[in-house]
Amino acid sequence: MGVMKSRIEKIYRNHRTGRFPNDTKGSGGKCSAHSAGSSFPCDEDGVHDVLLREEDGTPVWWAACETWVRKHPDAVKHLERHGFVDE
Repeated sequence: MGVMKSRIEKIYRNHRTGRFPNDTKGSGGKCSAHSAGSSFPCDEDGVHDVLLREEDGTPVWWAACETWVRKHPDAVKHLERHGFVDE
């Protein structure tokens, strides 16, 4: 599993279609994260929403599956430090 170049700002406990004003990925209800660091999109259900910030400051929003949230090292660290956002 690779380390992400973007920074996780928030992981929302539940996925909600339309949560973000410019939902670049994840609106279809599937995980837009790369599962376990692989180079292909995950096909699991998106059950959480994630807000990232790229190195250049660009925000990125997408849905993430339970596997990604519980196994990706950056997600695990983020949850240990900040927990889920309940909105």
